[in-house]
Amino acid sequence: MSRSTADTSPPLRVGLVPEHFTLPWHAVAAGGGSSIPPLEPVEQSGGTGQMTAALAAGELDLAVLLTEGAVAAVDAGLAATPVRLYQTTPLYWGVHTAGGRVGELDELWDGRFAVSRHGSGSHLMAHVLAHRHGRVLDDTDFVVVGDLAGARAALASGAAALFLWDRYMTAPLVRSGEFRLVGEQPTPWPALVVTVADRVLIERGDEIAAVLDAVDVAARRFCDDPTSVDTVVDRYGLDRATAAAWWERVRLSCDRPVTASLVAEVRAALGRVGALATTPDG
Repeated sequence: MSRSTADTSPPLRVGLVPEHFTLPWHAVAAGGGSSIPPLEPVEQSGGTGQMTAALAAGELDLAVLLTEGAVAAVDAGLAATPVRLYQTTPLYWGVHTAGGRVGELDELWDGRFAVSRHGSGSHLMAHVLAHRHGRVLDDTDFVVVGDLAGARAALASGAAALFLWDRYMTAPLVRSGEFRLVGEQPTPWPALVVTVADRVLIERGDEIAAVLDAVDVAARRFCDDPTSVDTVVDRYGLDRATAAAWWERVRLSCDRPVTASLVAEVRAALGRVGALATTPDG
């Protein structure tokens, strides 16, 4: 891509949750450069469900989505393509209840799950968690709360009993006693994929590739630099031990394509737990 093309291209609007693993994207957006088009981060506190809706509405050009959410959204008709892995390690979902609520996970199934949206990671991974415990969930088992703030209110009021979210981002709430951690559900696949609206992939594929190559460099630098822990602490309010534990567990890069076999694996797993709009083949 030539310098003139990069300079005159409209910004690529990328959907990101306001969490620690998006820092390399913000670094690329702030750093810019003549070799890539401008990158405009659009933070979406509602997570994958909100971002897939924004991709469908043409409000985003690409987004960093939970792998299971991207596969489920495309299965449901989203005109977008997961193109590269971003977080190649699992996401460690914490299973939370209100701090003052009595009982462990096996005693809390009668209460509903707070989820940001249907089709979100908090929704899909609740199905995966239930399947692991030999249970089946239906729509009556969920209450839609929009985002983390909504989940906090739902657990506090008793409208929901359980909530799945990145256990590192909720660590301050667990530490304060507002939430209580009653389990963990890691994703059985790489956690995050970069998903691009098909119209953008057709029209600006070379520019997308250039941006992703720049993010790959920033992500690898982030994972190799121990001072990244301090940046996470300063920006997201995690205590240093929690931020360091997350940094030790995570690997971010943007150099591996999303393969058909990975999509098939995730689709089959979601189909088994009843979390897809259609029935997987085979």
